[in-house]
Amino acid sequence: MRTAIRILVGIVGAIAGTLIGAIFGLFVATLFGGGNDLAVAFLIMPTVPSGAILGAVFGSIFALLFFHWLRRFTKIGKAIAIVTAILVVSSGLAGMDWKIEQRDKPPPDQQLLTNYEKHEATLNQLVEMVKKDKGLTRVDTDWTDPHDPTTIGVSTERINEYRRLLREVRVPRGFSAWSQAEIDFLYWGIGSAVSDDVTKGYAYLESAPQNLAESLDGYKRPPTRDVVKVYRHIRGNWYLFYEYLPG
Repeated sequence: MRTAIRILVGIVGAIAGTLIGAIFGLFVATLFGGGNDLAVAFLIMPTVPSGAILGAVFGSIFALLFFHWLRRFTKIGKAIAIVTAILVVSSGLAGMDWKIEQRDKPPPDQQLLTNYEKHEATLNQLVEMVKKDKGLTRVDTDWTDPHDPTTIGVSTERINEYRRLLREVRVPRGFSAWSQAEIDFLYWGIGSAVSDDVTKGYAYLESAPQNLAESLDGYKRPPTRDVVKVYRHIRGNWYLFYEYLPG
């Protein structure tokens, strides 16, 4: 009878461990894939199966050890230990699930506005730098446009200074300035070269845009697959923006 119970406990532990391990693998892929859908997809391929297999093994072992450990307690003690274990595991799963679900949701306006208030002076400094470096249309974490900025007189030291300031103002994915009339600073983004792109950040505009909104929170793009860009005024030439680019 005890052997049958142990087998049952091991099976239950393996099933629970498989589920937990798979969710953990998805959580790791989400965490390290950042806002790049393609990177997340590639990471899921090894992390989810590996997590499920390891989860099954460790889940079965943990369940058997936990079952053996429970034998020393009274009925009330066993109940408390089981409920505590369930709560701990459930909390961990809920936290990972929340992180996974939040991945494709833009941060609220207030988060960006609070950050703007802290770093307004540096953002203005960056705008002046971009205006001076005409021809430099993009600086990201590991690439620029043009690919070799020295061809337009922008030194490597200057690019490093851009990246330092961009990290300081919490826009590490940098800026895009395809037109001097608008300079966008990318605070948050999700997508890839083969999927839809959604970004949210700060825009410096020489003139006020037409498509203004009182809030960008919960903004849903229309059912059409047209490019959408909406702004919320902060003050002066500064705006928040939400942009959707169909893949």
